[in-house]
Amino acid sequence: MLDGAPDERGVYALWHNEEVICYGRCPGSAISIQQALREHAAGRSGACSGAATHYSWEICAEPAEREAELLAEYEAQFKRLPRCNAQQR
Repeated sequence: MLDGAPDERGVYALWHNEEVICYGRCPGSAISIQQALREHAAGRSGACSGAATHYSWEICAEPAEREAELLAEYEAQFKRLPRCNAQQR
């Protein structure tokens, strides 16, 4: 299913069943959404994100800003960050 991910910049969400476990961004110059998802699926980005069961993505012009928005929205709703993002801090 990773072949369907875009080779462009943007943001992505990793899911474990019904839970978002990680939000990430890809600036596009060095790594695309598809490349980042392949890294996570192979477990090269850590055990937490390697446990993802599926993903979603969004192409956007400002990935860093969009990722910050998604993290803020998640934190406002659940009073915590997604578990893999929390481990990164």
